[in-house]
Amino acid sequence: MVRQSFSSIARELKVSTAVVSSVMRNTSSTTLASRATKQRVLESAWKHGLRLNNNVGIFVPEEVRKNEALFYPAFAGIAERCAQLGFGTFHVNSSEPETIPEFLKKRDVNGVIFWNHCSEELLNFVEEEKIPSVVLNPRDKSILPDFVSFDDYGTLTELLKYLHGKGYRKYFFSLCDDRTEYSKNLIAAHRDFLSAHAVSGRLFPQELTDTRELEEWVAKSDARTAFITLSRFDTVKVLESFAKLHKKFPADGGIVGSSVLADFYTPKLTMMVNPFYEGGLKVVDMIAEKWDTRAFRLDKRVVLKGKIIKNPSTGGE
Repeated sequence: MVRQSFSSIARELKVSTAVVSSVMRNTSSTTLASRATKQRVLESAWKHGLRLNNNVGIFVPEEVRKNEALFYPAFAGIAERCAQLGFGTFHVNSSEPETIPEFLKKRDVNGVIFWNHCSEELLNFVEEEKIPSVVLNPRDKSILPDFVSFDDYGTLTELLKYLHGKGYRKYFFSLCDDRTEYSKNLIAAHRDFLSAHAVSGRLFPQELTDTRELEEWVAKSDARTAFITLSRFDTVKVLESFAKLHKKFPADGGIVGSSVLADFYTPKLTMMVNPFYEGGLKVVDMIAEKWDTRAFRLDKRVVLKGKIIKNPSTGGE
């Protein structure tokens, strides 16, 4: 079937089947195919939906891989949708690849998902090679035609508004890592909310390995104090401090905890559920849509907002 497709394109463009084959397998640098011929072949192959495989390349920077709350749900969505659509996957674990990976040069993939960032070199390469791409959670949204991102700022703001409405006026907020784009958005939302509502708060940018200040907060906490922790580790540390100091929640302070742990405690913990899994599904769907519609650019900029699950740990249902 591939050979017949190569032959069909060769007849259409009046070139040899060998030239079409070399271009499609990206070995044209060692053949007589000119740059102009290569582009004609790639344009025709794209128009006719010819691809040698159903593989998707995924570029995962180290900062994302270390953020388990972001990486695992989103990657689960990517892997699940790829399996459903019959797509294979190639992974690159690098913040900013300096060279074009071999699997791209050899056209071992026919779709690319960039996570957080894509270098100009890579963007130019996949566009020239007619390999459709989508960016997940981009740092810079201004230059990208197709991406899926998350309204981290808006989701945390919604949580803080809910807590404020429940009477909380002091906010202890712990992040496991302040270096990621996700964390920076949350920090900005926390800062802006405190300023806008003239309430007090304390931000911990790293994991709560040293719990001395946390325990000071818990010792002084009351029904107007809210503890917001999004990682499993920090949620456990807050709960341990409550137990150690014989405090009860929500009577002595509300707790917003990791969505992984929320249902295992009594009372259940309020949680902020980010749509990372849904984002993983969506980027694969966009790659598939590009192939189905032969639209190299969809001009889709999808922004997903998370949900607040209001449980008894903060006086919710």
